[in-house]
Amino acid sequence: MLPKAGVFAHLQAEVVAKNIVREIQGEKADEKFCADGYCMLEAGEDLAGFAYGDFFGEPHPQVHLKQIGRKWHIGKVLFEKWWLSPIGLKKAFYKNLLQTGGKLIGIPIKL
Repeated sequence: MLPKAGVFAHLQAEVVAKNIVREIQGEKADEKFCADGYCMLEAGEDLAGFAYGDFFGEPHPQVHLKQIGRKWHIGKVLFEKWWLSPIGLKKAFYKNLLQTGGKLIGIPIKL
């Protein structure tokens, strides 16, 4: 079971889109959803946590949880702003902020 987070729907949609393109091009549609992902955990009072890893790992999920803090809440807010922004300069701005923040703390962010 995956956490009920939009990031997993987003990542699954990318896999489906790639397989549709391959199918149309007459290629083998063999892209698989690997369940590597991340999930923001809102804790209230401007605090949040961050879980990431392989949610389908064997023998159990290989998930890491970062300590709850304000920086994760800020990241969650920025992610929501990126997600809800129309394509354009604003969306690119939020994407750069998220990816730069991820590099600073050692977590690769793929958007």
